[in-house]
Amino acid sequence: MRIFFLDDDHNRIQAFLAWLQQSQITFTTLVVVVDFQEASNVLQSAAKFDVVFLDHDIADESKKQNGFVTTYGWSAFTGADVARVIAGLSDHRKPGTAIVHSWNPDGAANIIDILDKANIKRIIRWPFNPQHFEAIEKFIK
Repeated sequence: MRIFFLDDDHNRIQAFLAWLQQSQITFTTLVVVVDFQEASNVLQSAAKFDVVFLDHDIADESKKQNGFVTTYGWSAFTGADVARVIAGLSDHRKPGTAIVHSWNPDGAANIIDILDKANIKRIIRWPFNPQHFEAIEKFIK
């Protein structure tokens, strides 16, 4: 299984990585990205991902220091823009499963709408919560 994970919160990334290592999910590739440009480059150049995890609100990298937002400022790009990149992929390169883990309800709904129109077959909204990792594991398998 090839997994793509977009989030700019390093605590979430660490929690996700810790869960994935102890889970029963067998994966061959894991790519973690923190911004739109990196996400776009990976999605357009790498082989197909089976599962993508998408956050919506992505902090501007120029506002970060040591991985944390130091002043308020969001990127001009969001997880919805990453969803548009996915939607633009050829059908044989689109992921089969998308998990939208944003806490932003409007942003998450926008991502889901974009992915649904792009014919992503399995989409779930899951506001990031480590207590629900077991349910996500069942959904992925």
